[in-house]
Amino acid sequence: MNIETPSATDLRFMQGDIHACPKRGHRTSFQLVDEFGDGKPYAGLSYEVIDYEDTVHSGKLDATGSAKIDDHYCGPLVLKLKSRYQGSEKSYTFLQKRPHYPLPITELQVRAEKTRFFHKTGTRTQANPAKDLPETDAYCQVEVSELVKHIAHLPPLVARRDPPKRAAHKLMRSAAKSRDFTLVDKTSADGGLHTILSAAEMATVELGFSPPPPKGVALLPNKHHVLEVRPMRALRPMLSTGEAFCALNLYQLSVMATLSYTDFGQQPNTQPVQTDTVSFPLQPSSGNWFGHALPQFDEL
Repeated sequence: MNIETPSATDLRFMQGDIHACPKRGHRTSFQLVDEFGDGKPYAGLSYEVIDYEDTVHSGKLDATGSAKIDDHYCGPLVLKLKSRYQGSEKSYTFLQKRPHYPLPITELQVRAEKTRFFHKTGTRTQANPAKDLPETDAYCQVEVSELVKHIAHLPPLVARRDPPKRAAHKLMRSAAKSRDFTLVDKTSADGGLHTILSAAEMATVELGFSPPPPKGVALLPNKHHVLEVRPMRALRPMLSTGEAFCALNLYQLSVMATLSYTDFGQQPNTQPVQTDTVSFPLQPSSGNWFGHALPQFDEL
């Protein structure tokens, strides 16, 4: 009688280590809130969630800015909110359709611009009421640029206490790279993943040792996540139109006069620009003031 010895693969299959198909049945939820813990400003937003098997789950946030993803595949998910602005406010529709440098404004950006800072100085919050709710399993502070596709017109990331967990991105398999987010947005002055990943992490991606994480915020399975979205502002100097002497006008005009005599401070300082990104690290400089200080609400 001939007895066939099972192979190592057969043994692993019999021990339950190999699955004929991916596991489903997981459930994950999330909520977008402002710095006061209110999710109403983000009600009705269209979202897209990609699970570990590259399956897309889409829908709209409810009245509290929340959504649930039922019966998704085992593993983490990536959340994106990249829907274009479809409203009728002229200030936004003009920017979207202007003949030179039209801006890809999203509905998320418009909603974030209508929220308020918890601190008038624009500094990051240290706590959020939604963070302490019993149903909250994970909490992080995010910005619009981490959830949308085009970020060249958006401000650089601001230092924060509770950033998204990058480790969750590393758990995603490379199938998600089929989505329409590139490694680096070449039109961005602080471009792409360089604003999210450390230098060491970027090195492993560029050398091919690990796949680039997909754009978006990663969510861990079977947990309820609260994402605090930082408000957005386009700042401009305040000037008084009264005839009397105004200390505010004196201050603002002195700042502008000082900046008019400083270097632009772009690195690399070449024309035309041949690199993927540029930066404005020098303080004081005109480029640093417009490109970094104002968008991040910094006081120089």
